[in-house]
Amino acid sequence: MESQDNIYCQIKLSRGFMIKGIDCNLLILYIVATYFIFIFWFYPLLKNEIAMKTLAAAVITLFILCSFETQAQTKPPKLNQVELYKQFVGNWQAEIGLDSLEVRECREYGSAFVIEVSRVIKGQKLPFYINNISFDSNDSKFKGFLLYPNGGYFTWIGNFSNKSAFSGKIVFNFMPDVAWSEFQADFISPTEFTCTNFNQEGNQTLLMKFTKIE
Repeated sequence: MESQDNIYCQIKLSRGFMIKGIDCNLLILYIVATYFIFIFWFYPLLKNEIAMKTLAAAVITLFILCSFETQAQTKPPKLNQVELYKQFVGNWQAEIGLDSLEVRECREYGSAFVIEVSRVIKGQKLPFYINNISFDSNDSKFKGFLLYPNGGYFTWIGNFSNKSAFSGKIVFNFMPDVAWSEFQADFISPTEFTCTNFNQEGNQTLLMKFTKIE
């Protein structure tokens, strides 16, 4: 896989000729070298003012006729979002207080995911919510429907920005412009990740560290 910082150029000439995969540094070096060779070759003519102006006009015309455009672009690695989400598969727990744990049991459901979340308080396990998650290929984002035992629910939208960072927004009925809060999960290792919640002002409201138990 290509490095995210590897920059390439594409040069497209007016005749439709295209050169791909040219390193920008080599291209700049080529242009500079060509310039000095050009100056050295035509140096005798440059002593004549009329010849110098004619030569300058010819060079400008040549560049206009060629009309090449250089586009330097960064090629970030394409993330396989569904494959990355499989990092969450398994059973996880985090301490949330004295004698209290949050347990997340994540499993694959075909090409989707289901997370059953429980709270364990003084040894008693109580259901907290179920998170149903599907990947929407139209916008390359996950959509989650979170359901509480009392019938309450909320929805969220999110995706991976890199291989270890997953972030999203709690939104109203999958409408991205109506966000209540934000969250981010960062993998420290294959068996540890942190989950951080933020309010609408961007202030941190919750931080949990999950450890894989199975």
